[in-house]
Amino acid sequence: MEAALPAPLSPKATVFTVEKLAEVLCISTRSAYELIRQGLINYNCLGKKNYRVTEADVVDYLESTKVRAAA
Repeated sequence: MEAALPAPLSPKATVFTVEKLAEVLCISTRSAYELIRQGLINYNCLGKKNYRVTEADVVDYLESTKVRAAA
């Protein structure tokens, strides 16, 4: 069975640098790098240490960390 390819980014897709990711999540740049290092948020690497995170990856991360209220 072939692996499904991810959907291509739309031309208007938002892509964040680590610095902008930190700003959007209201965390330090160091904490943003930790999310990447620990594999908690998906990213693309352009070059040796040039990370980019899509808006969809940020939404996925936020959904995965959402705490559900107890019934």
